[in-house]
Amino acid sequence: MMPMDNLVRWWNKSSEMDRDYGRAAYWNYHHAIAASGSNILITAAVFALLSPNSYYDGNLRSLRIVLDGFNRRPYRVPVDQLEGLSTYRHCAERAYQVLMGKHPDQVFGPNAKKTYNFYRNIVDPEDAAYVTIDGHMWNLWRGKRTVLDAARIKPAQYDEVAGDFKEVARAVGMLPNQFQATMWWCWKRVHGIKFDYQMDLELADVS
Repeated sequence: MMPMDNLVRWWNKSSEMDRDYGRAAYWNYHHAIAASGSNILITAAVFALLSPNSYYDGNLRSLRIVLDGFNRRPYRVPVDQLEGLSTYRHCAERAYQVLMGKHPDQVFGPNAKKTYNFYRNIVDPEDAAYVTIDGHMWNLWRGKRTVLDAARIKPAQYDEVAGDFKEVARAVGMLPNQFQATMWWCWKRVHGIKFDYQMDLELADVS
């Protein structure tokens, strides 16, 4: 079965509940992250940069730890002294770069397709140019389940998968991120995978 056929097949499996989740998912992220900081561009970038190896609650906790540590007075907390992070230390180092004024586009880099698309989906859920592809969506697109720590997507592969998601999304009348969130929810529901309300983002990045 061709990858595009897999996307159509899983769309047909999806329930109205899955689709309702998909339509609202990134707006829910947007509002939650906007409430955590004064600048959605910066706060969303920090949140996305901290997302590898983290579930939703842990990601929010890491966001608070990094923001509090960076804003600590009279002395900023060094990254290597931040306590309670649920992500990799180098992710917090990148988050500090954004907080110090470096543009997010420079911090994510060309290989961080997944986390950068996640960032853009949070900043503007109405932007059809971006779609977050994680390990589950890589498996769904290929039509096979593999151990997620082996489900790593190279940049060129990411663009191919994202292109197919965008094409099917247009056909069913959804934004790409809405279609992806619908597929993610349906895939987890059908396979009985534990829900943590966040895409398993660390598993598709090669940065």
